[in-house]
Formats: sequence, C-alpha cells, structure tokens
Amino acid sequence: MRKENVLIKLEKAEKLINDEKPLGAAVLLKKTKPPVFLKAEYHLLLAKAWQTAGYFKKALENYKIGSSFSDDPTTRLSRLKAGLKKTSSAYGATSGWWDDPVNTVSAAIDMAACWRSLGKLPKALRFSNLALKLSKKHRVYTEEAEMEYALVLRLGGDFKNAKIKFDLLFNHYIQKKDYAACSFICWALGGIYRLEGLYAKSIDAFRKAEQYAVKSGDKFARGYALFGQGGVLRVGGKMNESLTAYKKAKKIFSFSQDIFGKAYSECGYANVLRQKGDLPLAMKGYLKARKLYTEIDDDADLGFVEWGIGEILKRSGQFEAALKSFKAARDLFKGNCEPRGEILVKLSTAQTLHLLGQGKSADKIFDDAVELARKHKLKTYMEVFT
Repeated sequence: MRKENVLIKLEKAEKLINDEKPLGAAVLLKKTKPPVFLKAEYHLLLAKAWQTAGYFKKALENYKIGSSFSDDPTTRLSRLKAGLKKTSSAYGATSGWWDDPVNTVSAAIDMAACWRSLGKLPKALRFSNLALKLSKKHRVYTEEAEMEYALVLRLGGDFKNAKIKFDLLFNHYIQKKDYAACSFICWALGGIYRLEGLYAKSIDAFRKAEQYAVKSGDKFARGYALFGQGGVLRVGGKMNESLTAYKKAKKIFSFSQDIFGKAYSECGYANVLRQKGDLPLAMKGYLKARKLYTEIDDDADLGFVEWGIGEILKRSGQFEAALKSFKAARDLFKGNCEPRGEILVKLSTAQTLHLLGQGKSADKIFDDAVELARKHKLKTYMEVFT
C-alpha cells in the first residue's frame, strides 16, 4: 500500500508540473519520503519542479542525486508501472537506475539548459555536446538536442552558427506545425538580432514569437516574447511601446510560479521606468527583482539588477554609492558568460569616475569596455537607452 501511495504522489507531482504549478509539486515532494527503489524517480521529479520554477542550481543538485542523465518523469513513470526492472547504466560514470536512451538524452538536454540559464558556458557546452552525441546514437530527441546546442552557441557568442541551426530547426518545426517550438526559435533569434544591433529585425522576430505563442496556446511563452519586445523596444528608444509590452508580461507572470519570470518582469519594467525618469518607482522594481533573483540564486541576472540600481544612484548624484553597486554587479557577472553585462558595468563605472574628476581612470576603463565589446562583436557602447 505504501508503494502505491508514493506512486500516486509522484503522479500528482508530475501533473502539477505539467499544469505550470512547479512550486506545488516541490512542496508535495518535499513531504514525501520515497523508498529506495523510487529514489531516482523522486529526485528527478523534484529537479524538474525546481527547473520549471527557475531554481536552476537546486534542479542540478537533484538531477545529480536522482540519476545523472535521466529526468523525463512521464516516460519513467509509465515504464515503472509497466514493471521495468532495475539495471546498471550503460554510460559508466553517469550511472542511472534504468538503462533508457530516451531518458538519458532528455536529461542531458535539460542539464545543459540549466547550466546555460546560469551562464556557465563550459558545462552547458559539455552537456549539450553529450546530448547531441547520444541523440544521434539512439535516434531520439534529435531536434531538441540540436535546439539546446544552438542556444549554447548563442550564449557563447557564436551567432553565425546559432542562426544557421535556428533557421534549419524553424523550417522543420513549421512543417510539423509545432508553433510552440517556432515561438521559441523566433525568441532566440530576436535576442541575437538585438545583440547585433539589428533592432528592427529583433522587434519583428519577437513579435513573431508572440504570434506563434498565441497560436500554440502557451501564455508563458507569450510572456517571454513580450519580455524580448520590451527590451529591444527600450534600447531602440520606443519607451511607451516598451512599457506596454512589459505591463502585459507582468500581468501574465503575476499568476505564475515561475520565479525567474517574475524577477525578469520586475527588472525589465524597472529598466523602462528608469529611462522614463521615474526613478523612485524604478528602484522599487529593482528591489523586488533583487529579492527574487537572490531567492533562486541567479547571479548573472542579479548583476543586471545591481547595475540598474547603480544607474539610478548615479543619476541621483550618489556617485560613491553608485560605484559600490557597479562593483557588486561586476562581481556577479564574473565567470557567468555575460560580456554585455561586464561592458555595461565598465561604461557606467567610467562615466561615474569622470563625474568624480578621475579622468585618467575613467578613460582606461572606457577603452577596456569598447575593446571588450568589439571582441564579442557587440555594440553595447553605442546604446543610448540601455
């Protein structure tokens, strides 16, 4: 009876995750003590719950406990019910509870996604390469593995090859009428175009991402498409349109258990308010975002919050306090594959030092910022409404 009750709880947790209630699933699982033979299932479901809610470091911890490369709860539960026997893994050091190629590939993809979301390029690349290799070997999740690999290339600044892969994947998914995947690809391309300074193409891609998200019925995908629109509209100087996009996104994520999404909405909205000159309200937004990003232990995105706070302090004449915020942002960006964030901090620091009369230091840091931007083929130093 006890075994059956645990299985029922796992099924309930799985349903909560699928219903976009990952925190509810995490609460349920934390109250459940699985028997030894269900330990892997338990930790893999808990990892999925944490990942869906934006707690990427917690997710990785549970993936490692459960089974290094097995995180597809639906498949594993169905196989468990079918009476699949335990066996040793075929992948040596990546030992799992069941030798299942489908689970092996899907887990490698999701672990790559977690490391990518944390800005850890070497580890993301390692797992995305593994996912590609295993997907081709076992002929499962090939497109999903290709997608994650393209996203990792994007993270690393290899925009040319990332765009080639995204275009090929888009043609594949549009033929299958998989509009959710099409939305995601358009969102990814929109981000690349923005970093390249191609704002018109970026806006168009993000609007297409929203259209495909609506067509697929995925309201949270629409929210992320609106985030993209809000960001590029802001840097493109279209503040009122940007504010409208962020308002729509904030409304969507106000009913979500995606903590990352909530933090993103607060930070993005605060960025627009800062540019519009509403500094007190912008500061409130940044403080909310700081709390949320700290909760999920997201250093890279927290860096952008600290930078935004520093910008408000700089514009308010609190130059020494601004420098402290910029230093905090610099420390958070370090090692997290955020060259744009590092460039912004250098530019802001140089401007503040210039205001303090430290021209020589300001010139050096400014030159470093431009050099770093050109190294990564970014136009950050040309942005006016960041």
